[in-house]
Amino acid sequence: MFAKFYNMETAQQIFSYELLNTIKSEELADKLRTEGNQYFQEKTLEKAFKLYTRSIMSAPHPRITKYLNKEKTNTVENGQVLEEHEWDKTISGQNISEYHALALGYANRSAVQFEMKHYGRCIVDIELAIKHGYPLEKREKLIERKFKCLVYLKRFEEACEFIKDSIKQLQNQSQSEKCNLIDVQRLNKLVQYSQHNIQKCSSNNSCSGSDTNGNLMKKSFSKDIFKDLGERNPVIPNLSNAVTMRYTADQGRFLVAQRNIQPGEMLVAEKAQSSSLLVQEDVLSSRCTTCMTSCHNPIPCPNCNMNIFSSKVC
Repeated sequence: MFAKFYNMETAQQIFSYELLNTIKSEELADKLRTEGNQYFQEKTLEKAFKLYTRSIMSAPHPRITKYLNKEKTNTVENGQVLEEHEWDKTISGQNISEYHALALGYANRSAVQFEMKHYGRCIVDIELAIKHGYPLEKREKLIERKFKCLVYLKRFEEACEFIKDSIKQLQNQSQSEKCNLIDVQRLNKLVQYSQHNIQKCSSNNSCSGSDTNGNLMKKSFSKDIFKDLGERNPVIPNLSNAVTMRYTADQGRFLVAQRNIQPGEMLVAEKAQSSSLLVQEDVLSSRCTTCMTSCHNPIPCPNCNMNIFSSKVC
């Protein structure tokens, strides 16, 4: 019976599929990034963001040699990594010079995040760009961008310490002619600016700031899917109190209304036993493969160019 059904032309159209090329490609990553640059120059930021994300997805990625220690969580709050994770340790010691396209993709996406005033997300992308080998001779603009993000977040003390540490690194690199004294002098002015603001906000007791983006990489599975049920059925928690379950020998189990139900009211909430994203470019490049939530700072799959993740936990 199934063989007959499967041989039908309509069934063939529905169940046929095309194998996709999922291999990482530096050439494709460069092409997508260049296209994103054009949209960025035109201030078409959403389109530029999507193209930079696709570039990051396509770029060769360091291998991940260890699985996550699931007892540890790595969260990012206001762009600040709160706890180092095994994920980060696995790429240390590898030759990251070959991941040039990946670093450039993160750097360019950080520029979009900055223009969109997503300062916490911008900091995350800057740190990922540097982690994956962003060129030292160009790193000054990322340093300044991260400094500005910290200032906009009113984290002046952190901004001051960050710029001081960065100046030391630039001075060490100046000996190999990868930066010059003028760059350091300009960054020193940023130190003075941050110190001035530390004194200013200390007198006003208002040195703290927060990013409107909130916790960027919170645990993906912490969302309570039952919160929209309102008052729950006291016997079956997956049901709203608007319905209850009945049973008859002829019909088996079924739900019946206990009161008037409003249009759009949620009646049942259950976690899916299995799930899969649509194999569509806009979906695959915007939603986490594991938890399927919308990704603001997508982390690319290290092995293919199709999947992204909302956090290192996923």
